[in-house]
Amino acid sequence: MIEAEVETNMKIYTNLSASELIKIALARKEGVLAANQALNVATGVRTGRSPKDRFIVKDAVTEKKVDWNAINQAFSTEKFDALWHLAETYLLQKDCAFVSYLKVAAEEKFALNVKVTTELAWHNLFTQNLFIRPEQPITHDQPNQWQILCVPGMKTDAARDGVNSDAAVILNFSKKRILICGTYYAGEMKKAMFSVLNFLLPEHEVLPMHCAANLGKDGDTALFFGLSGTGKTTLSADPDRFLIGDDEHGWSAEGVFNFEGGCYAKCIDLSHEREPVIWEAIRHGAVLENVVLDPKTKEPDYGDISLTQNTRAAYPREHIPLRVEENKAGQPTAVLFLTCDLYGVLPPVARLTKEQAAYYFLSGYTALVGSTEVGQGSGIKQTFSTCFGAPFFPLPAQVYADLLIKRLENSSAQVYLVNTGWTGGAHGQGGKRFSIPTTRAIVTAIVNGELRHAQYETLPGFNLAIPTSVPGVESDLLNPRKTWSNHQAHDDYAKLLMEKFIENFKKFNVSDKIRNAGPLLT
Repeated sequence: MIEAEVETNMKIYTNLSASELIKIALARKEGVLAANQALNVATGVRTGRSPKDRFIVKDAVTEKKVDWNAINQAFSTEKFDALWHLAETYLLQKDCAFVSYLKVAAEEKFALNVKVTTELAWHNLFTQNLFIRPEQPITHDQPNQWQILCVPGMKTDAARDGVNSDAAVILNFSKKRILICGTYYAGEMKKAMFSVLNFLLPEHEVLPMHCAANLGKDGDTALFFGLSGTGKTTLSADPDRFLIGDDEHGWSAEGVFNFEGGCYAKCIDLSHEREPVIWEAIRHGAVLENVVLDPKTKEPDYGDISLTQNTRAAYPREHIPLRVEENKAGQPTAVLFLTCDLYGVLPPVARLTKEQAAYYFLSGYTALVGSTEVGQGSGIKQTFSTCFGAPFFPLPAQVYADLLIKRLENSSAQVYLVNTGWTGGAHGQGGKRFSIPTTRAIVTAIVNGELRHAQYETLPGFNLAIPTSVPGVESDLLNPRKTWSNHQAHDDYAKLLMEKFIENFKKFNVSDKIRNAGPLLT
């Protein structure tokens, strides 16, 4: 409820349809229609998340639970209340605002009602696409509902508001409120609710996961963990499997459920040939973020990254013909950790023990591809992102790792490490990235169970079990050392990466069994 005490003639539009929101967005010049009829918008200087501008209110609910650090920055209750009041006052001075009553989490007993209030029509459309639309429309405030108030036109003042810049994303768990100021990047709303679920669900023995999920025709569920750019959305959007979701899920004792009602796909170099499911989902009702259009034809140029590498498309699950209607499924049989290895020394696929799964889950090694964060730059660099999504997990990492092991022990799921990065050399040093067809062949062999019964050999140093053959994949690609013409250079890079793993893992307090499941230098 907007309660600021100012006179206003503001009109509040509630639960508008996608067509109505698009019509208003076009009339207000918030965006233009692309040739494929998607609404194309630009987000200005912030074309990704702003992690340095994200805060959590530190109070009785969060003080002893949150892992306070550079990612989970503390914010005072008083400062939050003052800024919320400023945001409400700012919005009341506008001619209109947009409200949608939505939900997150497809498993009803864990679902949260969310009231989204936005300054922009397209932001409301974005949340309608990404969150879950209730079967029976909700038209008024609900008990215990969460609220998102998104006012990108209101800039914050670092000195006055206790923030770091002219933008802020602040989560208040006691009041169930999320305030977003000064940034037009819509992904902040999506990831804020993801963080909320990541805080709340472990108490219910549910593992929240930064992963995609799909279902085979025989009822087998697969999970795809990974940071942006590693292939979660691309590989889960499989023409031969039913999509559950592309980014956020929970794993309970009963099975897997989606947090969302839509997808948020990267568009860089998108083509119909390589990613037909995503290509065809971008149509009327979808939102394109920061995609350059041909000035005459309005055709999207997915190869043009002049605005950002982090070009995006947000569309509802209904745009995916092959989808799981219930938005959830049973226990997974295959879990894939997608990593983009810049050094070209990790194999395209390796089978992991439970201890190795915990090690690589906590490590979250990959490359930052596509500048999903403000200030990240356009270059590609390696990173360790705990739980394959460090920016979104408020609790200590061990909480999520323990839940992962528990879920693995209570299921028949086999975990695989899948490298979607470089082979035959390091990035920028003669290596080439694995092709999508090669990775798809590996994923197919995983999800259809072929790799459960394959022959394996051990990769020295990393001590990973790698298959000696995979249908549809050149055997020489399976052992990374064989793809390098200079074996000494390979060994040097392998040692370098192992050292980085070991150094990064020093921060974790785990059993020797898990620690020794990682790379070991001799």
